[in-house]
Amino acid sequence: MSQGANEAVPGDSPAYPMPRAWPTVVHLLADAARRSPSAEALVAGDDTLDYASYVACVSGLAAHLQGLGIGRGDRVAVLLRNGLDIAIATFGVQAAGAQLVPLNPGYTAAELGPILANAECRAMLYDDSAAASLQTFAAAMPAGYAIRVGGNGLRLTSWRDEHDRVATLPLPHTDDLSTLQYTGGTTGVSKGVELTHRAVAVNVSQREALLPTDRGPSACWRSRRCSMCMRSRWACTWPPIARARW
Repeated sequence: MSQGANEAVPGDSPAYPMPRAWPTVVHLLADAARRSPSAEALVAGDDTLDYASYVACVSGLAAHLQGLGIGRGDRVAVLLRNGLDIAIATFGVQAAGAQLVPLNPGYTAAELGPILANAECRAMLYDDSAAASLQTFAAAMPAGYAIRVGGNGLRLTSWRDEHDRVATLPLPHTDDLSTLQYTGGTTGVSKGVELTHRAVAVNVSQREALLPTDRGPSACWRSRRCSMCMRSRWACTWPPIARARW
């Protein structure tokens, strides 16, 4: 017989309810901002965002993309180094209704070429870590759709103080496509795997059931170097569930 939501798991006392599976991870982030707006959500060096500011930035980027006509049925490539920008972009693209195409900013032009040709992205978000490799591809896009982030480009944290945007955060449909994730291509050409919002949200819920972030790092039953994410257990978090740190 399967264990109930509140039934004790052997060796785990007291009993904890199973985490909720949200319609999308954007819904999950919106709920975190509603419940704990001033709680620290992201830390990157000396810069931080609380949940209200995080969602304001996500909502601002979503509105920017929608203003370009990007939305349901479109794909947006994201090539950003670890930091606040990639956390904002990941949710901003999905909140706009578009499908996220996360790519390694360290890829060469030769590696990116076949992937971008296959993905047929309507727009891309990139920073200087990927600028050289993307030069040819960015030039081929219509003006305004190859969006350089940071420096003299679009600052994704520029909406951080516009907390009224939290209430206008667009929420995608649970059965729409969330992500086009490319494999590493270690045995051949990289292959794109399409994931729905429902699949991603359920996966986050499953991960939370296995490694519950709301009970602190001590709840992680793995070693200090977590074999699931290859980061220290102190950083083994998903931004809308608990604080992320780079």
